[in-house]
Amino acid sequence: MISEQELMNAKEHTAILLKQYWHEQVVNTPQWWFLLISLILPWIVWFFLVDRNRLLPITFVGLFFMFVSSFLDQLGNSLNYWRYSYMLTPLEKEELIPTNLALIPVVYMFLYQYLKKWKSYIIGSLCIALFNSYIGGIVFTWFGIYHLLEWKYIFSVPIYFVLALLAKYIVDTFQRLHQTAGPKE
Repeated sequence: MISEQELMNAKEHTAILLKQYWHEQVVNTPQWWFLLISLILPWIVWFFLVDRNRLLPITFVGLFFMFVSSFLDQLGNSLNYWRYSYMLTPLEKEELIPTNLALIPVVYMFLYQYLKKWKSYIIGSLCIALFNSYIGGIVFTWFGIYHLLEWKYIFSVPIYFVLALLAKYIVDTFQRLHQTAGPKE
């Protein structure tokens, strides 16, 4: 039987190896710079293009995607569906921070901002789900950052699509509830 102390020792050893790997094999590589740009550039674009009159609901969409994509990324990595060879810091071994905290949320915030009607939003959501799953996935695979183990690109399409619809439904519902409640005196 394995003790908790043995698990802690293995975890500590893994952390040391990961930090060493990161320093020797990852930092300052083209892949590392690509990840850094992928984290910063979307937010710069977002800052200049976001509709400040709708900042709160748009931001809620982004926060929804940050939370859900981080959770699903950690889950998939833990289940060995995929793995990452490159990361911005040695701390992010189970999730890819630039995709979860920048690329995915910013793309879906723009989707929500620009496609207000459900019909166009559904079509846009499907296009983005296909783009993220195939083009985005292939680019990260081509760069050697993302490795599919027990996962296929097609599996991500319905997840991205349903999450986009769920995000719009939740945010629109809260907005509608807020508007019908009116100001309290």
